[in-house]
Amino acid sequence: MEDVACILCGRHNDEIAIHENGFTGRRCCQCGLIYVSPRPSRDDVLGIYASDCAHVCAESHISTGYSRRLRARHNLAIVSSFAEGRDILELGCGGGHFLDEARNRGFSPHGIEPNPIQARFIREELGIPCEESPLREASFGGKRFDVIYHCDVLSHFFDPLAEFTAMHRALKEGGVLVFETGNLADVGESYFRCIPSFQYPDHLFFFGLRSIRQLLERTGFELTRTYAYSILPQLAASRVLTVFKTWLPAADSSSSRPAAAAEHADSGVDKSHQSARGLRPRALTKRGEQYAKYLLRYRIGRIAPKLGRPQTVVAVARRR
Repeated sequence: MEDVACILCGRHNDEIAIHENGFTGRRCCQCGLIYVSPRPSRDDVLGIYASDCAHVCAESHISTGYSRRLRARHNLAIVSSFAEGRDILELGCGGGHFLDEARNRGFSPHGIEPNPIQARFIREELGIPCEESPLREASFGGKRFDVIYHCDVLSHFFDPLAEFTAMHRALKEGGVLVFETGNLADVGESYFRCIPSFQYPDHLFFFGLRSIRQLLERTGFELTRTYAYSILPQLAASRVLTVFKTWLPAADSSSSRPAAAAEHADSGVDKSHQSARGLRPRALTKRGEQYAKYLLRYRIGRIAPKLGRPQTVVAVARRR
């Protein structure tokens, strides 16, 4: 464990914004960035993913294909409106669903995924090039890309400044960086109670629009566009659904099957597109929940009030 200062301002801060699982999230008094300090070492952080000990395991990343493909299609529409070429790299690509959808849209996909189970699935089952080491000059033989994309990864980076510098280096001239992340550093702390888990120590940083802009400017990018979606409708619906499920009678164990197996009904390369007729009732219910969450976040959340509230933000930046 090491004490660290704000990576953007260099300040050591005493204000504690979050305390969870024995870890402390400090808020920078100047830029608002929330960062874990003291924090684990780089090797310990990488070990979380290499040993499949993250809050979301490899099986879940691979099996929940339908919801991840819905998000992928939404964000690919944004990517397509800014991309000037077809070579795309995703960092932290999970089960590879975004990469598979990108390939369906005519992109040439590559991925970096530190979890060896997920990386192997992407290479062997999806047939997409995927490396397990962090992005560096030698990645994919020094190849440069038209687009670099990542989703819910920024908070996991051990050194965001170094990672964004590497992305800048790996992009072609005029290349575009597109990423989705939360805005927790801009959120009033009264809303923190709405968030069921901050997932410490998987998450090391929580940014806001101000700190995102600083990060991009420091690493050679120009922020082009942001899209904001309130997540409060989704969080409220999830809480109601959780309460509702506690009222339902327990299912007959002889007629039920494990949840992971039910989710697997729509996880494969082709199964995510199968018709409702081919799905079992439990998988249909799961798929319905996932579609409702998608609508609540990206449709209702688009028009819901957002000032000072928890959001997911899609940022688009150009390589300077």
